[in-house]
Amino acid sequence: MINNDLINDYLNDESLLKGNAKNIFFCLNTEDVQKVIKDTYTKNIPLTIQGALTGICGGAVPFTGDILNLSKMDKILGISKDANNNYSLRVQPGLLLKDLNHALNTKKMDTYNWSIQDKSLYNNFKAESFKMFPCDPTETLASIGGMIACEASGAASYMYGSIRKYINAITIVTPLKTINITRGTYKYKDLSKILGLNIDELPSWKKQQQEIKDVAGLYYKEDMDLIDLFIGSEGIFGVITEIDILLINKPKNQIGLMLFLDSSNKLVDFIDWLRAKKNKKYNIAAIEYFDKKSFDLLNNFRDSVSAINKLPIISSCYEGGVYLEFHVDNDELIEPFIEELNSLFKRFEINQDEQWFAFESNDYEKLKLFRHAVPECVNILIANKRINDQRIHKVGTDMSTSSDLLFDTLKMYNKDINTLKIDSVIFGHIGDNHLHVNLIPNTYFEYEAAKKIVKNWAEKITSKEGSISAEHGIGKIKKEMLRLMFDIKDIDKMKKLRKLMDPKLLINKGTFLD
Repeated sequence: MINNDLINDYLNDESLLKGNAKNIFFCLNTEDVQKVIKDTYTKNIPLTIQGALTGICGGAVPFTGDILNLSKMDKILGISKDANNNYSLRVQPGLLLKDLNHALNTKKMDTYNWSIQDKSLYNNFKAESFKMFPCDPTETLASIGGMIACEASGAASYMYGSIRKYINAITIVTPLKTINITRGTYKYKDLSKILGLNIDELPSWKKQQQEIKDVAGLYYKEDMDLIDLFIGSEGIFGVITEIDILLINKPKNQIGLMLFLDSSNKLVDFIDWLRAKKNKKYNIAAIEYFDKKSFDLLNNFRDSVSAINKLPIISSCYEGGVYLEFHVDNDELIEPFIEELNSLFKRFEINQDEQWFAFESNDYEKLKLFRHAVPECVNILIANKRINDQRIHKVGTDMSTSSDLLFDTLKMYNKDINTLKIDSVIFGHIGDNHLHVNLIPNTYFEYEAAKKIVKNWAEKITSKEGSISAEHGIGKIKKEMLRLMFDIKDIDKMKKLRKLMDPKLLINKGTFLD
């Protein structure tokens, strides 16, 4: 399906990079994708793969050639159950996270084209307790395929980890062959045989870091499952057209708690205390931080973003806040935690008079929307500034570090921001030592200065075994930073593997490893 009349709407993603392409193809199924790849590959036309265009690293922006867009491949195709009685859904890559969550919360799915066996199992599924897909990125308009491409995680990764562990099977169309991969069926070493390549030994490279959130570079570990190679590979090997996603039991209670800081001096001590509670089974699912400027920004956009308008005005006296989320079956388990925390407010310089609790589902959803509103406000602000100068972009970070370097990293951010005197907000997954710093330039001069600061941060963080990307990937924007984490030999090995699977280097040209 080709629609070139709309092509201008598909030349940029949330990174605001602007690209160029000749044709756009909207595929509906695996067969459509196979045909597009075969035709463009035969004609030596570069092909950029797109999902929902919510990425912020430019991976879906075409610089040349044609576009293969997966947004119409948004169906739930079937259901299955494994030997451990865990359910999985078979979905297409264009399915949006919000639509998946709606289907799970209502247990309403279109089963018209499902097999008789799947329809029967679906009836059992509806009769059982509610299930959930635990990967929870801020952007609910993200597609499942895009989330796999960058190995997304989100706030609840503190409890559940990244999307990697919840992908059971994929179908991937490569220029050489369409492969069906089920976790546990093939190892990485089987790849050459599967593709019919005469290679004795496949390339190997430095492993991603295990102690911190790290999705920079291709995933690798000894004797790894083949499916893990494709998760986080940003579409450089081909197009994932079908996915089996693992579901888990949804907790009976999801509770939110926003704490306001009278001072941020004890922030890191408080985070360390919270992390110690993980061993006491309080079921903390998320630990999120917001700096004072985040609250100021939210107050300024109360009339523009409905999620903020539903909550009280945040006092300007607070120096930041920490959002906690608990996933429990018995909410009485939270009472001992709250009692212990109340006795320590003064010690950690937390405001004793105001906290936002969300025990009821409606209040919980409001608080979650509030958390998601911060990046939305940042994007609105940048869009307003770009009216005067289209060269201006948001400059954001996706870096992570170890627990012992969290305080020094936060101090570095604030010191350089104050020196530059640039607008900013800092928020994010502080429980995982992964903060998003958003620099908001008013002029092109500030934009260039902001990029230099981020590069300097990347050099310092990677020199201490941190990562330049904890969940957003590399895309087209951060390719140079990748060289800070991998030496040229390892990058060449990753490139070699890419060329083995895409000999003409036409799939997602310009992304990641070019």
